Amino acid sequence: MPIGPAATSRRHIAFVATNSITQGEQVAQLWPLLFDRYSLEISFAHRTFAWISDARGSAQVHCVILGLAKRKDEPKEKRLFSYSEIYGDPVESVHSALSPYLFDASQLNDRHLVIREESKSLRGAPPMVIGSKPIDGGYLIFNDDEKAGFLAREPRARRYLRPFIGGVEYTQNRSRWILDLQETSPAELGAMPAVMERLKAVRDYRLGKIPARKQVGNEAKIPGTSARSRDVTGSSKMIPELFLSSFASVRKSANALTVWRTWVQSWTPLLGS
Repeated sequence: MPIGPAATSRRHIAFVATNSITQGEQVAQLWPLLFDRYSLEISFAHRTFAWISDARGSAQVHCVILGLAKRKDEPKEKRLFSYSEIYGDPVESVHSALSPYLFDASQLNDRHLVIREESKSLRGAPPMVIGSKPIDGGYLIFNDDEKAGFLAREPRARRYLRPFIGGVEYTQNRSRWILDLQETSPAELGAMPAVMERLKAVRDYRLGKIPARKQVGNEAKIPGTSARSRDVTGSSKMIPELFLSSFASVRKSANALTVWRTWVQSWTPLLGS
């Protein structure tokens, strides 16, 4: 957004923008500049709504409207227009301050507070990681019926089958399983012919000799005790989170972290309990 004479005069300005400037990493890049360098404040705002053009084949854009004023000229009451449905009509509320995320900031110690990107976890918390993709062509992954049939042939493989949890499995209550053979010795593998068949299929798939058994998406194997789904949309009211045993495996469609008991206890005062 260009900064022109309005940023240094008594005039108020307003503009339409995509809602990305009030979400994610762009907030920390843009708004401290407007607040600190140009002494601008949000005087009114429309939260996310759908901008629909009458042109044929036009894309729908999620937009916000922002009004800015010099700090010395800002109104005491800031009007905020919120949309319960992005295609519907807004509901107006009035606040003494608005945050760059377009929320009521009247109860914040710092209405200019932004979330900055950090390369390391804060306060010694365990890092949240994204899993890797097992390039297996789907030959090590089973649904409930496939698991039952496989164990009927190879009952000794039961100890190597782990729950395979991702966003879809959690939010849609599905079950999938993965053969986790990382700690299995060659002798143990050789004693399970059905498992060896699967491993041969994985090898042939990686060599391009056979196609994938099915579309398995972006899978991941990460031992952990907490998974957060990344299969959420703009209409989601919350980010699903699930606590798992360390026996479970987590897909790439979820983020995972290890929650140690001592860490949870040390953070209890911060969590308000």
